[in-house]
Amino acid sequence: MKHSRFRAPAVATPRVMAAVTGFLYLAGGTAVGAAGLDALRSRGPGPHPHPDGPVGLLLIAAVAVLTGAGVLRWGRRLPRAAYHLLVGAGAGLITLAALLAPGASTATAAAGVMVFVALDAFFYFAWPAALAHLALAVVGGTFALAQRSELPVGSSILLATVCLSIAAVVGVLVDRASSAGVDQLTGLANRRGLDEALEPAVRDATRTGTALSTALVELDGFEDVVREAGDHAAADLLRTAARLWSAQLPPGAVLARRDGAEFTLLLPRHDGPVALALVERLRAALPAVSTAAGVAVLHDGETAAALLRRTDTALGRARATTARRAVLDDAQPDPLLPELRAALATGRTARIGLTVHYQAVVSLTDGAVVGVEALARWEHPVLGSISPTRFIPLAEQHGLVGALGEVVLRQACAEMAALRAATGRGLLLTVNVSGHQFCDPAFPTVVAGILAGTGWPAADTVLEVTESLVEADSPVAVAALRGLRRLGVQVAIDDFGTGYSSLARLDTLPADYLKLDATFTATVVTSARRARLVRSVVALAEGLDLLVIAEGVETAEQADLLRELGCELAQGFGLHRPSPVAGLAAVLAGEGQTSTVPPLRQ
Repeated sequence: MKHSRFRAPAVATPRVMAAVTGFLYLAGGTAVGAAGLDALRSRGPGPHPHPDGPVGLLLIAAVAVLTGAGVLRWGRRLPRAAYHLLVGAGAGLITLAALLAPGASTATAAAGVMVFVALDAFFYFAWPAALAHLALAVVGGTFALAQRSELPVGSSILLATVCLSIAAVVGVLVDRASSAGVDQLTGLANRRGLDEALEPAVRDATRTGTALSTALVELDGFEDVVREAGDHAAADLLRTAARLWSAQLPPGAVLARRDGAEFTLLLPRHDGPVALALVERLRAALPAVSTAAGVAVLHDGETAAALLRRTDTALGRARATTARRAVLDDAQPDPLLPELRAALATGRTARIGLTVHYQAVVSLTDGAVVGVEALARWEHPVLGSISPTRFIPLAEQHGLVGALGEVVLRQACAEMAALRAATGRGLLLTVNVSGHQFCDPAFPTVVAGILAGTGWPAADTVLEVTESLVEADSPVAVAALRGLRRLGVQVAIDDFGTGYSSLARLDTLPADYLKLDATFTATVVTSARRARLVRSVVALAEGLDLLVIAEGVETAEQADLLRELGCELAQGFGLHRPSPVAGLAAVLAGEGQTSTVPPLRQ
């Protein structure tokens, strides 16, 4: 395996190199320009040893600033080799600035900018090339200072020492950072390295409209090799595959070892047939081993996670064939996607029939409606009713679920505020929140803006989250929960009992309600054990000052038993079906009540 110091650092992506180089050129140019202006202002009458020095410094500064601006704008398109020229040119400009400086102090300051070259070299290049750039920088800087007879030799030694020290520190740190994304057995990218390459590739393909393909290639019988020939033989097989396949890769492609004997291939600017042909060449390069492969092409607006899921599906199809082969995922994007994306982008969701229905939450004590859950519904003007099981996963796969959730929350708050103003009826509004929304640090601010814009009170708002969103390793989600609580918004743990149901998490999560999953309700009448479990959950929730809402109530018998078990609130088709706001208003009018109903929190 090639040592990481003999490879260009993985952290130095085109985007990063452009940003760092552009910034350092701007910073260096600004520093040299400031020195030139200072020298120009402080120059007195009479002859000077370097009469053109200040003007020269200003010209160098102008070149550096313009170069920096150009690299920031277009640098990501440059090949890596171009950065050798930029770093070398930077060292040359700094040396020239130190030679032209009108005074010893200005020369020392200009030469000090050479540390930027040391930083760049070991951040961008493999160690042999970086050492060559460092040598050029040290020689140039010390030569310029040596021309100043008024400066002691120690100045040159100090500059060289600083450059060498910075180079060593940056080199070691970059080496370690790059190794974190490298599979130590094969030298390929690991799962982390793949993720770091995949997300920018998806963004670039989306921005430029170019093709992007991914492939998963799996070695058959790898476990048999481990069992029969041992770990060393299995490791040799993986290294051989990595070496042979790496030699076949086109420029810009990334090969990663994801898990065990499964390799992932990232192919920018490759459409499906071209990517499939490359995968077939990789399989042919390892004729002694049977392989299966799946290939998928990025769809318009698709996320990296969705692309990998489709690639994995294609691999599953390849595994299922008797002749292990490469399979291209031919699934076409859902035809609803462009319409959904356009409607969410323009705010014209009503035009395509996206709306909100409300399912009543009732008190099992007296049957009164005490709250509602807002549910996204799509009544397409041409296609009719579109199931949420179709359009919500579609939004999730293509990064639209955050926008969809925001539309639902805004419409629900606005309609419920209007209903309250018309009827005087106080209800609690619960709305589901996606993981995408909850992992956005700005989400509490978005919620606050919607509440302020619609006039719906935070105290009557409950946002529902699933247990998986608030596990112990989700600090962003927990921070969002606490931010919402500070607004006065309440929180419900949805589908309780189907996820990570840790009692410790219930004690620490900032929640107000537990929504008992419908799977409990469905069997509570027929299973005495399940009934005892529900009673225990209700008692536990009461001890933690949480209210339980039973979901999926279909029959009066279920409602009666849940009430006996201590559950105060419930919802389900057996109580009230979801309906538009007009249908909800009719239900409330039929009750003939105009006051809020406990036990909901206020």
